[in-house]
Amino acid sequence: MRLLALITCVGVLAVSAFGTDKVVPITYTLPNRSPVRNSGRVIFSEEASGDRVITSYSQDWTVKNDSSKAIVTVIESLTLQFPGGYQSGGVERYELFFVPSTMKPGDELSFAHPAESVQQVRKSNAISGEPTCEVRVLWIQFADGSTFGDEKYAISLKSDRRQILEGLVRLRDLYASKGSEAFLNEIRPDGPLGSSAFDVYLDQLRASYKQTGNIQSCYDKLQGWLEIAQSRQGLLD
Repeated sequence: MRLLALITCVGVLAVSAFGTDKVVPITYTLPNRSPVRNSGRVIFSEEASGDRVITSYSQDWTVKNDSSKAIVTVIESLTLQFPGGYQSGGVERYELFFVPSTMKPGDELSFAHPAESVQQVRKSNAISGEPTCEVRVLWIQFADGSTFGDEKYAISLKSDRRQILEGLVRLRDLYASKGSEAFLNEIRPDGPLGSSAFDVYLDQLRASYKQTGNIQSCYDKLQGWLEIAQSRQGLLD
C-alpha cells in the first residue's frame, strides 16, 4: 500500500525558568487507516540570548501496534515548524530483522529523545507563529512479509540488511576456515567504532568479548543473528 498516515499537532503554551516552552501534543488523525497509532508530545523551547533566539526541541513519542499482525520494521518521519519560521525533524527507524522478537499487536515502542537540534535565529529575522509538527507513517513491514506504505522508504533499510548479512556470513566463514584466532583478530576488540550498518553488530561482538573474554560466546551470538535472518529470508526483497 502507498498510503501515508498523517499525524498533526496543536501547540499549547507553557512558561519555564529557561524561557518559553510550547508543548505540542501529537494527535492521530487517521486511526482507521494505519496499522500503528502514534501519541505523545513535542516540546519546543525558546530562549532569548542577546540579538538571537535559541530554540531546541525534545520529543516524547510512542508508537503502538494497532493491527492484528506482528511488526518487524517501523519507519516514520517527524517534520517540525519552529516558532521562528524554520523547519527541522528527521526519520525514525525501528528494526527487528536480526532480533528474535517482534512488535506484537498491542506492543508499544518509544521514539523519545531529549532536547536536541538547537537552532539560532536573529530576533529581527524571527517569524512569529505557532509551532507545528507533522508525523508520517512511511513504511511498515509485518512478520508475514506484507507491508504498509511506500517501498521507496525501505530502500536504504533493505540495503543495510544485506550489508549486515554479508558481513555476518563473512565472519562465520572466516571462523570456519581459519579458526577462532582469525575470527578474534577480525573483530578487533580494541578497534575504532565504525559508522556502517554492519559496524553496529561488529561493535556488539567486541563488547561481548570484552565482557566475557569468550570467543565461542561471540560466535554463538553471530550464529544466532544468522539463524534469525535465515528464518526471515523472505523479508529481504
